[in-house]
Amino acid sequence: MTLIKKRTVVPEPSEPLHVKHRPKAFDEVIGQDGIVNNLTKLFDAGRVPHSFLFTGPSGCGKTTLARIVAAKLQCLDNSVIEVDAARYSGIDAMRELLIGAQYQSLGESRRKFYIIDEAHALSKMTWQTLLKNVEEPQPHLYWAFCTTEAEKIPDTIRTRCHAYDLKPVKWDLLSEYLTVIRDEEKLAVKDEFIDIAARKAQGSVRQGLVYLSMLDGIINKDEALRLVEDAEAQMEGPILLARLLVSGRGATWAALV
Repeated sequence: MTLIKKRTVVPEPSEPLHVKHRPKAFDEVIGQDGIVNNLTKLFDAGRVPHSFLFTGPSGCGKTTLARIVAAKLQCLDNSVIEVDAARYSGIDAMRELLIGAQYQSLGESRRKFYIIDEAHALSKMTWQTLLKNVEEPQPHLYWAFCTTEAEKIPDTIRTRCHAYDLKPVKWDLLSEYLTVIRDEEKLAVKDEFIDIAARKAQGSVRQGLVYLSMLDGIINKDEALRLVEDAEAQMEGPILLARLLVSGRGATWAALV
């Protein structure tokens, strides 16, 4: 008799909270009311610019707002191109990107929307290559530059964009938001732990959702604090190292490791 082993079914991982609950419309964005109101008025008046600059701390909604603007312009998924600035920091890579940007997208709107993440990584020569496209954009072409380091964006670019400086979300508003998500997702997270997550997130909605997910099922307060603080420490190390390497102060990988 042949024995058939029972097949082990591995459940597919659920979508992370910060991905699942990423806002898809302006009215879902929290903590940036002035910016949302301004963008909404631009669309209502039919005066949508072709170039945007979103600055502010990590996790506060820069790329999210850029994506919402693209969606409001009826840009299809294949016509919204997100670019990691580190990959296109060189002039040759940006020229190659600009060749593709000349052509209209397939589909009803024909528009293309380029989102340049961590735009401060672009070189001076690359910015110069971009300048004409930002100053005199083709009718089908739109740009959104997102960065945590606003001071590194050249004035020649900044003055040709609609610029929005996002602020950290206040902890009490973030705590209220995390409570709503906890209840919606039926997570076992105590109210006091939600306050811990909101305060430790330092204004970042994304980080707050990451902490909320980590605290699901935790009972002991000391354990909750340790989990969040350990995660915070793990993030700080790589971030500090990366900042030293790109600071231009002579730091090298060999010297720092």
